[in-house]
Amino acid sequence: MRIVSMPFAAPTIPVGLGVLALSIIVMACGDETAGTISCTIATDDGEQTLECEDGTSLILDGDGDGSGGCVVDDHGDGTYTMRCDDGTEVSFSDGGDGTDGSNCTLEDNEDGTRTLQCDDGTEVTLSGEPCTIESHEEGAATITCPGSDPVSLPTTGDCTVLGGDLVISDELDMLALSQAGCSEITGNLTILNTETLSSLDGLQNLTTIGGYLSLSGNESLTDLHGLAGLKSLGGNLHLRGNESLSDLQGLEGLVAIPGSLIIRYNDSLVSAQGLNGVESIGESVSIEDNPKLETLEGLESVESIEDELRIQDNESLQSVLAFESLSSVGGWMRIRLNSVLPTCDAEALRDQIGEENIGTISISGNDNDGVCPQ
Repeated sequence: MRIVSMPFAAPTIPVGLGVLALSIIVMACGDETAGTISCTIATDDGEQTLECEDGTSLILDGDGDGSGGCVVDDHGDGTYTMRCDDGTEVSFSDGGDGTDGSNCTLEDNEDGTRTLQCDDGTEVTLSGEPCTIESHEEGAATITCPGSDPVSLPTTGDCTVLGGDLVISDELDMLALSQAGCSEITGNLTILNTETLSSLDGLQNLTTIGGYLSLSGNESLTDLHGLAGLKSLGGNLHLRGNESLSDLQGLEGLVAIPGSLIIRYNDSLVSAQGLNGVESIGESVSIEDNPKLETLEGLESVESIEDELRIQDNESLQSVLAFESLSSVGGWMRIRLNSVLPTCDAEALRDQIGEENIGTISISGNDNDGVCPQ
């Protein structure tokens, strides 16, 4: 079971964000009004769908048979009430009173449903279907969900700091962060297993990540340009299994990686261009199993690696001498099983650093017949 913290109304993110047309007030029948998150109602051929800023898409098709369907009453004064067959009651208003909401988390139940839990005791489980997002100028976007009319969203909000960790697993998660406009995440940022996310355009305001940054299994991600504002990272930079990513441009603002740099299983990656500003790496470097990686260009500024340097199983790699400023490796230096990399090229890097400045050396399984420039 995966917990995804989202910017509903955490203390540093105003719920009012102005993201959607209505404010949803979730409450049990007869209870006092609970916290608010932003939602809107779309109508298509008589079918109403509730769309919320957390990515929830709920078809309001109540039939009164106790199956959990819902209907919406329009009171004609800017307020609405949704009543569901299971007894859940949700009230809506235009949000004009500026009421803030509760601190909430969104729990993925891994069965196609998500449960919203708030610190005021509110809990409601909603189901959703995949939606598409079209970005426009100045941060605006249009979201379209199955069975719903498109909903236009305004420009980003005024969030400064998002506390804790954040997991982005689809375009809707990205859209929520984009619309919040946060410039700092105090914990880790994970962008994981997105199927259709092709860019990180929702992250332009982000300058600081207090923990690690992990991008893993994002099959359609082609570039990292949305991270161009990132200046500070507190842990690892992990890039794994992003099969459409060809370079790392967008990370030029990073000067140091306090943790490890891990670049593995990126099928289309041809260079490390984008890491040109990085001078030090606080732990290890692992560059492995990137079948199209031809060069390590982009790593010219790295002066020191505190722990291990591992360059292994990159079948197209032709040279490692882009590490032209590297003067120390605190642990192992393993350059192994790169089938077209001339052994003499790996040995040239060893000699450049100086064996006395390397913990332990292992160079093997490369191209012993390869020719190096004199």
